[in-house]
Amino acid sequence: MKRAIMEAERGENESLTREYVFLTAVVFVYELVEWWALFVGPGYELKSREFFVTRIGTDFIKRFEEGWSIALTMMLDIKEVNNTSGLGVSLSKAFGKTN
Repeated sequence: MKRAIMEAERGENESLTREYVFLTAVVFVYELVEWWALFVGPGYELKSREFFVTRIGTDFIKRFEEGWSIALTMMLDIKEVNNTSGLGVSLSKAFGKTN
């Protein structure tokens, strides 16, 4: 696994070193309505110091024919040291019986 390091300005004489890390999470999804879902679940972040993460978020979903869908995702990772937020777009394909 390759990690990149980024230096970020923080104030006048202060900088913050950030690393791109690998984070894995198992989330449980609850669909409130056909186009909106909430999720939450535990995860683990791997970098120079490994720690536990809780991920919460929401998906806004547009479904298409034959089980295809696209979603806009907003999420928050709650960690021991700092919290991070993210935006994403996902494309998915459902298999089996779809409603």
